[in-house]
Amino acid sequence: MTFRSEMGMYYSYYKTIVEAPSFLDGVNEITNNNLTEYPSVINALERFNLMPEIILGGSFRIFDRAFKALGIVGKQCWRVDRGQGLDPVDSCEGIQQPEYFYLEAVWFCAGITASVIFLYGVFLSDSVLGGIIAVMCFFFNHGECTRVQWTPPLRESFAYPFCLLQMLCVSVFIGHNQGTIDDTLPSARHKFQVVAVAITSCICLTLWQFSQFVLATQVIAFLMMFVCGFISRFSILLILTGQACAVAITLLIMFGNELLLSSLLTCLLLSSILTLFFFYPIIRVCDRFQVHKFLSVLVIALGTIVLKTRAFTSNHDAHILNILKSKFLSFRDFHTLLYTCSAEFDFLGRETVRKLTITWLLPAVLGIFLILFIRCCLIEDKISPIDSQIVYNALQFGAFAIMAVLIMRLKLFFTPHLCIIASLIASEKVEELLVWINNNTPSTAVFAGPMPVTAAILLSTRRPIVNHPHYEDALLRERTKKVYSAFSRKPPEEIYETLSSLYVNYLVLSDNWCFSHGR
Repeated sequence: MTFRSEMGMYYSYYKTIVEAPSFLDGVNEITNNNLTEYPSVINALERFNLMPEIILGGSFRIFDRAFKALGIVGKQCWRVDRGQGLDPVDSCEGIQQPEYFYLEAVWFCAGITASVIFLYGVFLSDSVLGGIIAVMCFFFNHGECTRVQWTPPLRESFAYPFCLLQMLCVSVFIGHNQGTIDDTLPSARHKFQVVAVAITSCICLTLWQFSQFVLATQVIAFLMMFVCGFISRFSILLILTGQACAVAITLLIMFGNELLLSSLLTCLLLSSILTLFFFYPIIRVCDRFQVHKFLSVLVIALGTIVLKTRAFTSNHDAHILNILKSKFLSFRDFHTLLYTCSAEFDFLGRETVRKLTITWLLPAVLGIFLILFIRCCLIEDKISPIDSQIVYNALQFGAFAIMAVLIMRLKLFFTPHLCIIASLIASEKVEELLVWINNNTPSTAVFAGPMPVTAAILLSTRRPIVNHPHYEDALLRERTKKVYSAFSRKPPEEIYETLSSLYVNYLVLSDNWCFSHGR
């Protein structure tokens, strides 16, 4: 009785598998179900994302049979006399009890979530400390990051850790492929990347119907990066191919689920792959004005609209569009009112912002984005390219922020990604640099270098610096230009003379500025 609403419905299918005479009989009851929408007979496995219940129901049957065969007692029961004219009930606890087995699987998935957030933080920050910061932020803001403690059987409880894992895999792969060009030939490593993206994306799509919207925002983020030159055509096609394979496999597993078949994700993938494979190479050769990437994305957008409105015309996801329309227009119908009267589908509340602010998570991430903005937009000479994986995660975070602001329920994507972005505060290389400066230089030593690094030197070591990130000063901009000439092709003697005129004792060099792949 504690599993209400969707939770009770999902758990009922697990109960069907557990209590059926055999596993196959239980699956047959689900695929030929006349209880959920009586008197209609539906294939619940095609309509709903019931793979967790199928897997856990089958696993429990094996687990229970093994315990009985080995003579192991995995639960303890007692009879409770409730009085007041109510019938006595049997109460049991232990891993051999179906409810406990189901919940343990949910808690295991929650543990995977924390583990993936740690790995994500380590990867983005290139520091174990970054992973620790990300996990600490997750636990300090746990009530804003997840609903697993209140609503265990919901699809997000099973799917979200794998959504995070998919985004981590994609981040790793676009980082590794940063040096590729449009016509790079695929190697065995690249084929592995396609398989990894396909598997993780398939798990997400199979476990939760809303995973398709996460992957759709991912495709849009990649297209934006492609236009801006952060990733190559080759790199984006690898990921899109993996996602397309995932959609095809999921459609097979879920008996051609119409919601996924006619989804925005499917239309985006079809349009993007066809355009980048066939249209892009043609216009790249004929393009005199170097706008072929923009034109390709424009064709993708038009193709997606045509596919969605003309080819895949199913209205299974129409209520989602109507909810968005009701946010900005006076549009109202029964279905939107049914959703929007619930707080979960209202705009993001001030209380959430307040909670994220008092834990310093939101201010920290805003500070990180300010630094990225300075590096990306305010520096005249783009010698300090931002890593493509950081750009992707910034765009993905932006998509999650918009989703959370419009529909509060979707803050479960937004807040954990806040924690992951917060990991960028930590950097093992910067920490080693600061320790070296404290131990090996006098307190009067003057430093110059990349603006984000010099600010850290000023804060942590209290050494004088000659340039800093506050760029709204003409003299400071000229001084920074002189410092950054160290990363040019000028002779060492000239650079030495320039830095000496600024009274610089130490110059901090960033190897990725000197040896990174150009775009």
